[in-house]
Amino acid sequence: MGGVGQNEYTIDGMTVTGSGRRVAFVPPADAITEFKLETSNFDASQGFTSGAAINVSSKSGTNTLHGSLFDQHWQQRWNATPFFQRESYNAKVRAGLIDPNTTQKQAPGRSNNYGLSASGPVWIPKVINGKDKLFWSFTWNGIR
Repeated sequence: MGGVGQNEYTIDGMTVTGSGRRVAFVPPADAITEFKLETSNFDASQGFTSGAAINVSSKSGTNTLHGSLFDQHWQQRWNATPFFQRESYNAKVRAGLIDPNTTQKQAPGRSNNYGLSASGPVWIPKVINGKDKLFWSFTWNGIR
C-alpha cells in the first residue's frame, strides 16, 4: 500500500518523489510535452500509492531545429497581501505600534526564472545525418 493517501510524482515513468512524499524536481515548462494526473488509479502499475499519480513526459528531439528563450519576472508587491497579515498590520497601525510610512504590509521580494530550450536532429557534416533517425534536446533553467 505504499504511501496511503499520498501522491506519487514521476518524470517519464521514473519516480521523483522526494522526502515527505513531496516532488523532488520540477522541470522547466519548456522541457515538458505532456502532463498527466490520475486521481482514481486502479491499475496495478500504480500500486505504490493510493493518492494521485502525477506524471510528466519530457520533450524529445525533432526533425527541424526548434528553440525558445524565456524569462519569468515575479515581484512580491504584485501579489495581494494575505487577509490575516493585512488585518494584523492594520491593527498594529491603529494601536500605534508601527509607523505605516516606514513599515511595509508584506515583505519585499522578487525573482527571475529564465532559461532556454532547443532541439533538432543530430547532424555532423560528412559523418552522420540523423534526420528521421537520431535527435537531441537541451533545456537549461536558471533562477535568480
